[in-house]
Amino acid sequence: MSRNLAATFCLLIALSIGLGAFGQHALTPLLSAKQMATFATAGDYLLIQSVAGLVALKWGLRCQSMLLLAGLVLFSGSLLIYLATGLVVVTFLAPVGGIIMIAAWLWSAWVLVSKRGLPE
Repeated sequence: MSRNLAATFCLLIALSIGLGAFGQHALTPLLSAKQMATFATAGDYLLIQSVAGLVALKWGLRCQSMLLLAGLVLFSGSLLIYLATGLVVVTFLAPVGGIIMIAAWLWSAWVLVSKRGLPE
């Protein structure tokens, strides 16, 4: 399962790079400055949290990485869906995703500090 999760994070990293290039080259003339900032935020979180998810997996934090992935999909996914469709209602999922990502990182910190089930 960890390999599949790691592969998923790798695919999300590739997606974030592709989205960044697409945004800069194709969306700049189509979106407002505020929309471009939202697009950049979604892409930044997608990239940074995916790389961080790989690191968490390396530390043996598989369950926390799965939770992180769920939060990331909700956060970045809702922002990207909003920009693609204009459906404002999906933006209410972004804070839920953010809270889930925060929970994943707090849980990770707790596990690492308490050394529960992790090798030295």
